Amino acid sequence: MLAPVILVAKIIRQDLFRTGIGWGDEVDKQTSHRWKEWLAGLPRLSHVAIKRCFFSVPVDLSSCVTMELHHFADASSKGYGTVSYLRTIDERGKIYCSFLYAKARLAPLKTDGLNAEVRVDGCDSSGTN
Repeated sequence: MLAPVILVAKIIRQDLFRTGIGWGDEVDKQTSHRWKEWLAGLPRLSHVAIKRCFFSVPVDLSSCVTMELHHFADASSKGYGTVSYLRTIDERGKIYCSFLYAKARLAPLKTDGLNAEVRVDGCDSSGTN
């Protein structure tokens, strides 16, 4: 749940690393402004609540008609992330969605030797088989 927030700070740090700035060097105004904006947004995290249970109300699993795992992923030149949810439908048609897992990572600085082809459901990145 906090991965997107933390990823922003990691991107700022990685951007600084790319410039070759030293530990004792002063940060440029644009980067300083980005960092201060990020810091100013941190108090909003106090409103985030992460449930430890898959269901917010008691659910009789024997009454579930379907249970689906939904997984989403996205990427950019700066980073990539993924999130998974459990979607359950009971006999009455009531739908429950539960957060399972999320992960975010920085894109690597060096891409030499990385020539990976994206494949999803048996299709290559062009959408053909």
